[in-house]
Amino acid sequence: MFHNNKDDNTNSTKSGILWVLFLALQVEHRSAARRIETHIKKMKSNIYIQHLKQYPKNQLKLIKKHS
Repeated sequence: MFHNNKDDNTNSTKSGILWVLFLALQVEHRSAARRIETHIKKMKSNIYIQHLKQYPKNQLKLIKKHS
């Protein structure tokens, strides 16, 4: 992963080494991915994120809403 490569990564994520992938969603466009990421961050809820991982229907609703 790019985030875990100290030599290539000079961004703000560099100090967060090592990153572990928690959840991945397949979307058609980068803009949809950014909207979903912003939505999840605004929720500021670990329970919400856990439910996204636990219940695939919630993932589909989120993708549909932001695509």
